Amino acid sequence: MEPTREQIIEAIQGICEYDTKLIAACEDIMEDLKTGKITLLSKMMQNIIQGINWTVEVLNRTMDTFNEGKERLNKEELNSALVSFSTAYETGDGARVAEAIHNAIIPFLHKVCEAAQEIN
Repeated sequence: MEPTREQIIEAIQGICEYDTKLIAACEDIMEDLKTGKITLLSKMMQNIIQGINWTVEVLNRTMDTFNEGKERLNKEELNSALVSFSTAYETGDGARVAEAIHNAIIPFLHKVCEAAQEIN
């Protein structure tokens, strides 16, 4: 059964609430990644990755609604942010991951939230 528009809108609003918390967690972990206090295998880092994956899953199911009437989210731009993060993560270098979080993931999450706030 296909979700109703109301359910899709609820999911979009939920993504912004969730991503606001995810942004805060990302900001909290960056310095610890740079200094090595937190490793890439830490529970907090794994939770952030799960949060990013959840956001992507919701986006994949709601992108048409996000972009109804005008393009609010560009899929290639979002994919680029994810590839940047993934590439940094694969190096195992916490400082590079922190940089990718700062330069790609946080702006990506902000953009999703801004787009979600435009939908009603």
